[in-house]
Amino acid sequence: RASLRDESLTLTMGRLLPHRVMLPLACTALLALTLLPRGVLAYSSLAGSCDYAGVIHGMDRIKQQEGDGGYTLRLGNPGVNVPGATVAVVLEGAEAFKGLLVFAVDKEETKPLGAWAEDKMPDGCQAHPHCKYAATHDSYHNLGAVRNALPWIVPADLVAGQTLKFKVTVVRDYETWFAFEAVFTVGSA
Repeated sequence: RASLRDESLTLTMGRLLPHRVMLPLACTALLALTLLPRGVLAYSSLAGSCDYAGVIHGMDRIKQQEGDGGYTLRLGNPGVNVPGATVAVVLEGAEAFKGLLVFAVDKEETKPLGAWAEDKMPDGCQAHPHCKYAATHDSYHNLGAVRNALPWIVPADLVAGQTLKFKVTVVRDYETWFAFEAVFTVGSA
């Protein structure tokens, strides 16, 4: 039976337990709750999915916004016209964005094209560690950017007239994101 002087006891399930027992139990319960699987998560250090328009921010009610949100994707010189060249893939908009996923595919969307010059990535960006064909943000991008010039290596096997698409997902903030495509043709100006 606990005395009034002993404040280190807690009533639990009809029994009194000392705080030295309760504290480890509470910590263990808290740790177990954080380790439980969750349906979806927000990722501050990379896109949580390698899928185009695959934003998973913990609430499935947060849907893609209409349009491109004022964001554009353009290619620096020489565009897709010089196989093996490293070209700036410029993603920009009037409003800062905190997350991104950008990758190129063939016209039929059967395979990813090109690669990223990882050693030339701007601060806040990286090749996605789970899908190296895609560029994404890292934890330094959390403050947002209005422009990123991503170093993309043009595939060596492109031929004149071939069309390729860049699939772009841009996250402005936790609840606002957009997905759009930019199409380029080899040999066009």
